[in-house]
Amino acid sequence: PPSNVSVRANQTDPVEFVTVALQCIASGLDLQYRWLNGSSEVGTGPQTQLTNGSQTLIITTVQRDDRGPWFCSVSNPVGNTASLGYNLTVSYGPEQLSLTVHPLLPPSLLEGTYPAGSDLTLSCLAQSSPPALYRWAVNGTMTDHMGPELRLPRVQAPQSGNYTCWASNSRTGRTEAVSTELTVLELITSVTVLPAGGEVPMVGGNLTLQCQADAPVESRQWSRVNQPLPLNASLSKDNSTLSLALLSPSDTGDYECRATNPVSTGTGTYGLTFDRGDLSESLSGGAIAGIVIACFVVMAVLTAAVYYMVKKKGSN
Repeated sequence: PPSNVSVRANQTDPVEFVTVALQCIASGLDLQYRWLNGSSEVGTGPQTQLTNGSQTLIITTVQRDDRGPWFCSVSNPVGNTASLGYNLTVSYGPEQLSLTVHPLLPPSLLEGTYPAGSDLTLSCLAQSSPPALYRWAVNGTMTDHMGPELRLPRVQAPQSGNYTCWASNSRTGRTEAVSTELTVLELITSVTVLPAGGEVPMVGGNLTLQCQADAPVESRQWSRVNQPLPLNASLSKDNSTLSLALLSPSDTGDYECRATNPVSTGTGTYGLTFDRGDLSESLSGGAIAGIVIACFVVMAVLTAAVYYMVKKKGSN
């Protein structure tokens, strides 16, 4: 029977899509050759050719799934002998590169937006054989960091930018890249509402309230606690200020500014009051006259009541 049956390849570590030739080596006379991939017999097909009396199997575009094991079965009138399985190591990639950021964002946050102080981990993954080598770039500048993960502990706003993972395979000579944008926003921890320029509220005067926060603000909302904003109130285009024209005692109350960015919200309040002297001076001549008349009316009613009671008592 055939003896010394073995399989030899012209490339032991081929790159995907190249041509590989497998040769069956055997000793004996009147030899017949058959090829198997695992348990399936292989003949001439779209990617395979048999030459040299089927002693050579040519894989025209070898793929990662063609690793085998490949068997050569040799027979003659005396008997049949099969080789040991031969495995190809097919190099491929990198491809299907992905970049994820952990922890995952809650649904309420915009994609790629994170609160300052977060512990972020950027993970890069590629399909590659041998395994890809990973490097990282920030805003187009390559860093010294290597490996599939880039950790950013207690990330701060200045670290916002474009993060790129480069994956390379020295065996295939291929390189791929994938990027993501990170926006790091400071948390709003303090909101103050104060008169612009140190204005003092006075009846009949004007007042502008400024809403300021200790972090970037995307939107502001104004309200007056437990009552609507007065009709003489107006807002600036960006809602950063609220103006009150021709102040009156009815404008008193707590004015609240709610400042928001994608990662946080803060609230500040200003209590609008007038001093007693200002309120006294604000009464018009007509109002004073009305008060005097009201006093006289009350006195007249009281005098009449007393007179009636005394007269009634005397008649008894």
